[in-house]
Amino acid sequence: MAALLTLCLGVASCGSSDSEEVVLSEQCYISAFSLGQMKRVLHATASDGKDSTYHVAFSGSLYKLLIDQRAQTITNRDSLPIGTRLESVLATVTGTGNLVYAPVADTTSWKTYSTKDSINFTEPLLFRVFSSSGKTSRDYTLKLNVRTSNPEGFSWTRMADIRPSSDAIDEARLLFVEQGPMVFFKDATGKVFVEKANSYYAETWTELECTGLGAAPEVKTIHDFLGKFWMSCDQKLYTSSDGVAWQDASTEGITPIHLIAASETALYVTTTDADGAPIIASSADGTFWTPIEVEAGGFTGHPAAALAYEQDNGNRRVILLDNVSGGAAPLSVWSLLEGSNEPWTLFAQAGDNDYLLPAQHHLTIVEYYNSLVAMGGSLLGSDTSTALKKAYVSHDNGITWKTSSDFVPPTAIQGTTGAVAVARRAEFIWVVAGNQVWCAKKNSIGE
Repeated sequence: MAALLTLCLGVASCGSSDSEEVVLSEQCYISAFSLGQMKRVLHATASDGKDSTYHVAFSGSLYKLLIDQRAQTITNRDSLPIGTRLESVLATVTGTGNLVYAPVADTTSWKTYSTKDSINFTEPLLFRVFSSSGKTSRDYTLKLNVRTSNPEGFSWTRMADIRPSSDAIDEARLLFVEQGPMVFFKDATGKVFVEKANSYYAETWTELECTGLGAAPEVKTIHDFLGKFWMSCDQKLYTSSDGVAWQDASTEGITPIHLIAASETALYVTTTDADGAPIIASSADGTFWTPIEVEAGGFTGHPAAALAYEQDNGNRRVILLDNVSGGAAPLSVWSLLEGSNEPWTLFAQAGDNDYLLPAQHHLTIVEYYNSLVAMGGSLLGSDTSTALKKAYVSHDNGITWKTSSDFVPPTAIQGTTGAVAVARRAEFIWVVAGNQVWCAKKNSIGE
């Protein structure tokens, strides 16, 4: 350390004549710190199924280092990409004074900073700046942050299970209301129950049996609208203020067959026209209904899944996934732009569209940060091993659907034989599979 100080003083006084009085500066600080070229290690799967690695280079200067002069720290606000190598990196340091550095854990191993020498940033470093006089110094602790997980990937957390036996759940529906999450389900005997969480974190659940329903309740059709719960049952609408006690809701002008969706302003049901053909009707209060034209092209009247959501541009849209062809054929997608005079529109499911959504048991669709996510049990026509093996994501409001390598359900629920229900709350996607409850969050959200 003494040798380094002597070197600093010697360099500072070079070029002075014997007759001149040299006044050495007491300033010592770092004003800017920039990283040079860096490398990442990425993983890929070879054709034989084995894992392989390769390197890519990127400019470290894209990740700005923030200098806190009061706390005397240097760090990067945006974490470096996953797999970044920190062992040998060039850096450009700007400031006033003479600079040395050492690992925080071993301040006996000082090195003189040079723009030509690579630095090992794998552990926190202490940068010490000496004034030209050598009488004062200033320390900065530098730590580089590197992502440990894929920002586009998802982290999964298992919540408290609902009832002990997943075999007892035949159909399920997950909703979030002001009081917290609620899971409605029908068991093998046709009875309907509701599991109410004690909080939004669902540490425990309380199970209650629903009352007042008819012989054929359709749990998957339950929606929250105007502060009440609504459900299809025996080709009627039923309502409940607490999700437990249900009663028949009167409707004017139609016979509702299936409740399919609820937006912020309307309920949507399937019904029939004068010729008995399935059509769709909407209501702003659940009592008075208005038919909405359906574009020609075939409609079953009992869609596999539906969702009302608001797009990033403020438009409100309703999506229906309908199994027009039956069996394991890809689903048809119907779309309605709320507040417009347009009819329900059928998206083309043939031609050059190679990314269609396969039919699945217990299919559910949710909106998640400007994308649609469809999840369900096993594929129709396949065994249960295909259940929850993957999710399908659409970035164009349901026209194309692609599997996501980032959003993969945990292995504990893949292949489940129980009912599946999915819902979104804030930055989380919650999944009920049999009796297990999981929530997923994209790694980059909230950082």
